[in-house]
Amino acid sequence: MPQGMIAGMCADFTRSHGNCLPTAAPRLVIGTWALAGDGPWGYGPCSGDLALETLIAALEAGCSHFDTAAMFGDGAVERLLGRVLGALPAGHPEVTITTRVGVVMAHGHPAADFSPAALQRGLEASTERLGRVPDTVLLHTPAIGVLQNGAALRWLLEAVKTGLCGAAGASVFDPEEALVALESGARVLCLPYNLANRRFEAVMQAARLRGVAVRVREVLHNGRLTTSPSAPHGWSRHDVRRGWPPALLERIDKILRPRIAALAAGGDITATSIGYALGHPVGPWVVVGCRGAEQVRRALAAKPLDAAARLALESTLYNPDSPSGVLP
Repeated sequence: MPQGMIAGMCADFTRSHGNCLPTAAPRLVIGTWALAGDGPWGYGPCSGDLALETLIAALEAGCSHFDTAAMFGDGAVERLLGRVLGALPAGHPEVTITTRVGVVMAHGHPAADFSPAALQRGLEASTERLGRVPDTVLLHTPAIGVLQNGAALRWLLEAVKTGLCGAAGASVFDPEEALVALESGARVLCLPYNLANRRFEAVMQAARLRGVAVRVREVLHNGRLTTSPSAPHGWSRHDVRRGWPPALLERIDKILRPRIAALAAGGDITATSIGYALGHPVGPWVVVGCRGAEQVRRALAAKPLDAAARLALESTLYNPDSPSGVLP
């Protein structure tokens, strides 16, 4: 889409709302993986118009932070974000960005390279696509050996000191990886966390004690912990969820979702799943992946669950003495 058209769309909603836009919950972050399109390691087709609609809707709803990665669409999502944010008029409230480096596309498949030289190239390329210095840069799911070696994270922390990025840390899959990243000096951790994955509870507490910022992703479990999840038969051949074991999908759909719905206000699994993460006592930033204006609006309208509501969900899903049984 031409930059002039993007600028026009940004100006249109600013004229409608003024510079004092409605404010979404400050810890709610829009994730952009779903905007990457139908390449390998994605979520299926997403047109440029739909991706743009998503970003504009997020800004319109008061989103002040976006989460992305160099890997998403082989740089295409970063480039679109840069064009949209670069088109915002003067006086618009500050919008910040987190991106990830260390994984690129090579011959149609993800390839990891966490050497300092590769990280420097990646960060420079991300900065160029975004049109700004990223506010936070994370190592993109490095193997535990990369974290134990420490060279990649040391380089990223030095990049903060030289002004190449605002903060540095790691986006990880496993609690052990997160603990190594903490010991190595990460100042930001991005962790998968939801009602089906609570493995990081101890890590989140440890991070808080160290003053390390915590961000949680996959709070909707890749779209499965929503009120109206997409049917697997409609997933494209590149959809990352196609690799999930059928038993996992069955557990989520037949055990987890019905139990959440029974306790959710109005049966709204989406709002409850987001609210569960928002209500965590550590106070993490909560990254919600969205595609389209309606998903954005629903995500940014979610409210934190209080301690009693969180406990009721946990007891129903995980307490061995619960009449509902234990989540397998």
